[in-house]
Amino acid sequence: MTPSVQKLADTIGILTSYVDESNHKHEIDENTIRLLAEKLGYKAGSDEEIARSIEKHQKKRWQKTLESIYVVEQKDIWFDIILPETQDTSSLEFKLSYQNNQSSFVPDYGVFDEGSRYTIGHTTYKKIVIKINGRLEVGYYNIELVAAGKKYQSILAVAPEKCYVNEALERERLWGFAVQLYSLTSNRNWGIGDFTDLHNLVDICHRSGADIIGLNPLSVLSHDYPEEASPYGSISRLFLNPIYIDIEKVEGYEAKDAAPYQEEIERLRNSELIEYTPVYELKIRMLNKLYHKMLQTNILNIIRHIKIIAAIKEQTWKNWHCSKPCLKSELIALGAVGRPGKKIIAIPTPKLWQNMPKPTKKGWVSSNICSLRLSASLMPLKSILMKWA
Repeated sequence: MTPSVQKLADTIGILTSYVDESNHKHEIDENTIRLLAEKLGYKAGSDEEIARSIEKHQKKRWQKTLESIYVVEQKDIWFDIILPETQDTSSLEFKLSYQNNQSSFVPDYGVFDEGSRYTIGHTTYKKIVIKINGRLEVGYYNIELVAAGKKYQSILAVAPEKCYVNEALERERLWGFAVQLYSLTSNRNWGIGDFTDLHNLVDICHRSGADIIGLNPLSVLSHDYPEEASPYGSISRLFLNPIYIDIEKVEGYEAKDAAPYQEEIERLRNSELIEYTPVYELKIRMLNKLYHKMLQTNILNIIRHIKIIAAIKEQTWKNWHCSKPCLKSELIALGAVGRPGKKIIAIPTPKLWQNMPKPTKKGWVSSNICSLRLSASLMPLKSILMKWA
């Protein structure tokens, strides 16, 4: 690689070599460096173009007082400022504030003239370094700078010196097992390792004296394409993958629920390969079955916990507009009350509804439309709607 291309790469921040997973060093082809530089807006077809591109890059920094962002390590916190050479630095003022906190503070700092100079037109500029003494917490800070009466802003990103390390590793060596949960086999799972297998494995590791297990990500994957099973392809970090649920531990499960699927479960359990799609579809089918079973078992309890919410002075039934009149007798039995000429809604009372807006004599404090969403087994209740004017 020619010295000019190497200098350009160093100037604009392109690596010219890398070390692979086998610790072998590879040099990047010069033409690749030239192409990357061109894509970044720096011409590199000849030594003359390279020289102009380097000058262009260097000039860019001298044309603004602050960079858009400074990324520094905790052990060495600083940022540079570009000022006219004649400007006095003793009047500089700056403060920091946490990005998630409006309060600002002035840290202990020093101002140093780096000695660099650059002339643009008739003005010569100098580079000043502000060095913050001590450490700041890891995070993002807003920089507010005042120089010669003008205000400037930037962001200071303070990074840790190294990744998080468990304190125990500072004192002793730990050992354990690297585990891909989906690959665990047992004489009870349904063709893929599940949370019960994980629980049992933790007990085995503990009895073996292990300190840790390294576990694959367990976040939810695509519901429609179970075969796209990479644990690193999660669609959300908020939910776990239902394929790892032990169906037999789900509330309400009985052995007879899985009786029609025993042959399929045995086949999946004994399969040499992990059959993601059949396992996933079987578990989802069983979860739906258990869900409807739960509703059928508890529907009377659900109905007993129904409230009809109304806040009026005069209450009558004759003008109710209920899309399911067959419910009227049931609602009367529950002591329901309604508002003349208005639709009503049936609302379950568990904690799910504790945060609903409170009714007043004029209706709801906030959202004036509420709808009840229940399963197909509660269809008679599903279409009742209350609208407050």
